[in-house]
Amino acid sequence: MRTLGRYALGVTAAACMLAACGTSQPPIGAPGAMPQSRGIATHVERGGSWMLPEPSRKSGDLIYVMGPVKNYIISYSTGATIATFDGPEGRGAGLCSDEQGHVFMPATGEIWEFKHGGTTPINKLKDSYRAMGCSIDPLTGDLAVANFEKASSYNTRGNIAIFEHGSGKPKFLVDPTIKNYVSCGYDAAGNLFLDGSADGASFLFAELPAGSSSFVDLSLNKPVLDPGSVQWDGRNIAVGVNGARLIYRVSASGSIATVLGTTRLDTINRPIIAFWVQGSTVMTASGATHKKVGLWDYPDGGKPVKQYGPISRGPGRLGGMTVSVAPSL
Repeated sequence: MRTLGRYALGVTAAACMLAACGTSQPPIGAPGAMPQSRGIATHVERGGSWMLPEPSRKSGDLIYVMGPVKNYIISYSTGATIATFDGPEGRGAGLCSDEQGHVFMPATGEIWEFKHGGTTPINKLKDSYRAMGCSIDPLTGDLAVANFEKASSYNTRGNIAIFEHGSGKPKFLVDPTIKNYVSCGYDAAGNLFLDGSADGASFLFAELPAGSSSFVDLSLNKPVLDPGSVQWDGRNIAVGVNGARLIYRVSASGSIATVLGTTRLDTINRPIIAFWVQGSTVMTASGATHKKVGLWDYPDGGKPVKQYGPISRGPGRLGGMTVSVAPSL
């Protein structure tokens, strides 16, 4: 089994065939104690953006949450709503962030970048594909993006796009086995793990070794119905099992991937859409309508230790989320 560093990665996934990918992040402490299932005041969704004054929204670690209509920023420690804002058209399902607190939001044809606490993009990277999610290499700062298909046409082949140092024009890499790429995440050694699908294969799993442009297809020893979130959790590769409310904790050696343990998230009434591991906490949309952000002990799982929300008041569910760590002053 590979021995890797301490960084936690996150990825997110979407309902049905759409999902996303995560990023590398130094673990931070779990939020402070709060009574389980505590509700918070939320703001009605409105036409434009809404936010607290800049000093208030930029203090502390933040959770960026993708909603069905609006996006949200909430406090990691309290769940208080900090801001709501619009995202790009045709956005993907996942968010990722780097260790400086910058957040990346994939979309159709581009990836938006935000500073910690920001609601206006500071950069827009161009991508000619339907970008589903992303991950930052902790060693190089490269941005990997999982592309599901061409932006201009359906049922086409996607790829993994690599933006060197998170900027410029991407380099596109293709695994001949995978047609549509769903989720990806770097480990602390710069290896990229990803999943996707192809005609006749509903779940495919692979690795792009650090420094390589060739993929290694991985055979997982337990079934997964559909591709979902893939994330490095600081020790193992976390793989979301769609429809089963489970997260497999996986190690890889050569072309073999082995499930070492399973995390079950109770009180989720529908299949996992997305999850994000931050240190000893895992979070995902929760509640009967998936309008809350649930936080569980990781890897123990079981019942949530906190639930924030409901965050969204409109139709549809919450989607991907990521933690933006407050930058050091």
